[in-house]
Amino acid sequence: MAVSQFDQFLHDATICDPDAGSTLGRDRLYGLYISWCTITQTRPRRERSFWAAMHRRVDPDQNSLR
Repeated sequence: MAVSQFDQFLHDATICDPDAGSTLGRDRLYGLYISWCTITQTRPRRERSFWAAMHRRVDPDQNSLR
């Protein structure tokens, strides 16, 4: 099975650190995704599609991502 663009983004660009005390908020997480798409020359999906995919993978408000 192929790895989705969103799974690859989370793998490449983030790390889960529950002890960090901070999290990537919505704006920063989507901005990081857009930057990752630019670097990897991947066509970014619309914000609505991004959040639909993230909803299945992480909590957009309390995700412990850095």
